[in-house]
Amino acid sequence: MKVYKKIEYQTSYNKLEKIICDVCKAETTHEWKKNDGDAIEIKIHKRDGFIYRIVDGYDHDEGEGTQIHIDLCPTCFDSQFVPWIQMQGGNVHTERWNF
Repeated sequence: MKVYKKIEYQTSYNKLEKIICDVCKAETTHEWKKNDGDAIEIKIHKRDGFIYRIVDGYDHDEGEGTQIHIDLCPTCFDSQFVPWIQMQGGNVHTERWNF
């Protein structure tokens, strides 16, 4: 027979409250969209560090490093970021997607 004792504990976590555009300071609650059903995802980040494999019967990866990220609203992405990349000689590729 197993007898269990109920243990109560508190935990905390970071819940995304809002996103603020780093350029124009526009805010959104959790994702950028113009209308219901819109899917707008903007991710600009750089990660560097190291990852190593742990083989201990539970095989998993561990590591550490740093990450730089920029939060841009769709307007600043289209009107400022893309033209800036193009002025630097960069190519901007547009692809259609569906699922």
